[in-house]
Amino acid sequence: MEGIAAVVWARTALPAPDEIFALPETLTSESMQIAWSEVDKAESYIVEVQPSSGVSGAGNAIYKTSTTLRGLTPNTQYTIVVKPSNWVATGGEVVLKQYTRLPRPESARVIENTISHDTVTIQWEPVSGASGYEITFEPEAPEAIGAGSGIRDTLATIRGLKADVQYTIFVAAVNDAGASQPTSVGVKTLSICYAKAEDYLKQEKVFIDSF
Repeated sequence: MEGIAAVVWARTALPAPDEIFALPETLTSESMQIAWSEVDKAESYIVEVQPSSGVSGAGNAIYKTSTTLRGLTPNTQYTIVVKPSNWVATGGEVVLKQYTRLPRPESARVIENTISHDTVTIQWEPVSGASGYEITFEPEAPEAIGAGSGIRDTLATIRGLKADVQYTIFVAAVNDAGASQPTSVGVKTLSICYAKAEDYLKQEKVFIDSF
């Protein structure tokens, strides 16, 4: 008597996610949200991070196609590995290498004796690991020079501002991950009449001191 033929079911291993990326708007000096493409038939995902010290948001049972990593170190490159998983096995991996941003510059300040009707000089503390700095301001002044990206020093003179206007100046530190959260400082340019009066008084002082 012939037996009943056995039926064997088998599933192939899961493929790796097609892509993985950090969401730029969530990238800071201490956290980032990463996302990856969905893998068909995956029940969960394994997220591994190196260096792992102090980092939360990784693990062996991530049930979405994104997670937020916290407790990161500024200006540090992290290696993030994501693998799909189901009851059969763990699938292939996709890898992301991503730097965190720098912390914001500290102690941004206006050098008071540089304020005129169209010019101001600002200074801030250097940020370790910064390749440069980025200066923006509100309201915008398209004709102003001395702001923008690629600034190497921690002192900048901005010219071409409008007279008698309250500006907020933002300073950010830049590394391979982009610009940090900015620090800000407020300043109001002088009115043209006030600036001319100051220039006149300075000239008078020079004339008097010469005697």
